[in-house]
Amino acid sequence: MKNYLYSEYYKLPIYIHDTRKFIYFSSIGPGAKQNDFLFNIENCNGIHWTYEQNDNDPLFIMASDDEFFYTSIYIDTESLNYSSYSDTSFKANNLTDYLLKNICKTNDRENKLFVAKIKFKIDY
Repeated sequence: MKNYLYSEYYKLPIYIHDTRKFIYFSSIGPGAKQNDFLFNIENCNGIHWTYEQNDNDPLFIMASDDEFFYTSIYIDTESLNYSSYSDTSFKANNLTDYLLKNICKTNDRENKLFVAKIKFKIDY
């Protein structure tokens, strides 16, 4: 199994979701790294990003409808440093960090589980 996962080609796509304009899917790529793809149906362009093994948990798109993709985000209040996310110099390294930064701006810290609606806007 390890030889298969670490092989130098992309494996079958998984987690396939689509909206009217985009198709999102993940694939395990060379070196067993998770690769996420967002393909614009209208102009046949897209983007792709790779998660390094030392990255935080990757964003996991769970569902979609005509307009939005959906994910759930759990905030571990025991280990989360709110002040680092509220700092204006904070730079999000991945989409999950970006969403956490914006969730932490709210005053609702009692909730630990959020459902996020995501709409991508890609201009080429």
